[in-house]
Amino acid sequence: MPTNKVAHILHEMEKFGLSANELLKGTDIAYEALSVPHSSVSLSQSYQLISNLLRITDQPGLGLYLGSRENTATCGLMGYAMSCAPNIGRALELCVTYLKASPTLTDISLTVEEGEVIFSVSPIAPANDILPFVIEEVLSASVRIFHLISGTELTPTRVTLSYDDPGYAKVYQSTFRCPVVFGATRNSIIYKKSILDLPTQQGNPVAEAVATKLCDQYLREHASLDDVVQRVRRELLVTPGNFPSEDVVADRLNMHPRSLRRLLKHQDASFQKLLDSARKQLALEYLQHTHMPIENIAELVGFSDASNFRRAFKRWTGKTPSSIRSKF
Repeated sequence: MPTNKVAHILHEMEKFGLSANELLKGTDIAYEALSVPHSSVSLSQSYQLISNLLRITDQPGLGLYLGSRENTATCGLMGYAMSCAPNIGRALELCVTYLKASPTLTDISLTVEEGEVIFSVSPIAPANDILPFVIEEVLSASVRIFHLISGTELTPTRVTLSYDDPGYAKVYQSTFRCPVVFGATRNSIIYKKSILDLPTQQGNPVAEAVATKLCDQYLREHASLDDVVQRVRRELLVTPGNFPSEDVVADRLNMHPRSLRRLLKHQDASFQKLLDSARKQLALEYLQHTHMPIENIAELVGFSDASNFRRAFKRWTGKTPSSIRSKF
């Protein structure tokens, strides 16, 4: 999570009488570090901060509230690029392309199916009890940012969520003003395809060129051996259930498959290990937060046979899918 977003959260929570010290307790985040530009806090620090928020406050739908208070600045370089795009379609394309230029807790994918635009999000690591907050914040922020860059209230046709109603469905309804489906197969916000052609308020081809150049520069400067594992994981989770091959991922990362294997080996990783990890993460999310039959989950994580999925899941976790589900 970028430090400017942490600062945004603390500022909003001050309105409820909460102190930064309370919220940062146990995170090892130094308050003075939040003013350092282009910096971020780790995944574990972000999750601890969110856990503190949910423990200290009793406001239903806190993620929805905080997301609705965001703006393009909290999205960093990606937000700047989106605001410079000529239309919503291009802004969404830039969002997906330059996601890594704005540290985030989720991966984002964009698909167009049967006249609809589907903007889907999934956590980059299992979020467990804080999953609703993580998804709420991203989807609510997307509605807010689409409004800011278009100057128009864009009402979704529906919102789907992979978890059960957390107890405040009415807050979701008032936030999105459309049907909200809990216990679905994915976390997504869905619009009519026609929104892609809506012009933005500040679209400027020169500014967009500068913005995308800055994003490209950021990605080049931060691309290293240390993040090749995360880059592969992101590619695997862009289209859950339809995982790309090693050759396809290597091509997307602009490298030869042999180079990718060498870099992963240097990090004590392999493509198969990362694929299994992605499948395991998705399987746990579906088992813990949906009521889908195990046969359907097996198919969604890339297995044509439920028995093969059960054997693989036992190898990954030491437990059976049924035993994991019985705990939730």
